[in-house]
Amino acid sequence: MKNFFLTGVSALAIAAPFNAWAQDAGLAYSVQYGIEYGDFSTISADGFNSEELDFSYRLGFISANVGYDFASDFFVGASLSYGIGLGDGPDNGVAGVESISRGRVVGGYSFGNFDVYAAAGYGEMRASVPGNIAAQDYEGQTYALGMDYAFSDMGSLSVELIRDEFDSDEGSKGPTEATGKAVRIATKFEF
Repeated sequence: MKNFFLTGVSALAIAAPFNAWAQDAGLAYSVQYGIEYGDFSTISADGFNSEELDFSYRLGFISANVGYDFASDFFVGASLSYGIGLGDGPDNGVAGVESISRGRVVGGYSFGNFDVYAAAGYGEMRASVPGNIAAQDYEGQTYALGMDYAFSDMGSLSVELIRDEFDSDEGSKGPTEATGKAVRIATKFEF
């Protein structure tokens, strides 16, 4: 978790110099909340055997964002998000995601009320797995493609496709890799 916060603070610091440079002309702060649906595939190997586990998840999340809009409609920014798993877990005999944290750098282009963007960064996941056949804590790279539709000067709706490539050295079966795909639907408010 310490690495996540260091990465997040560094990512948000990227946008800070734009404030002095632009005198707040294109600087925007926003908060985003929504739901994320996804699937993870994990592969564990102890040197002799490998074990695979696939599971789906739902998250409720909140995100803090800072960005700068250039006069040419290009924009850059940074985002920190934290999501909490919703639904079944190991008590019901089902693998699930307890939480996912992501710190990302974002860049994109505005087409009127639509913003199209790409994001990349660092993420951490805490997964609950029955019988501990896979690792509990994962970390690694996260990537996303997304689109926002502004329904007012301060609000927008977002859809995002996310790919996570996490790994861990914990767990009873040795090193574990976890690859995830998700769809995120959110509402964003700028201030």
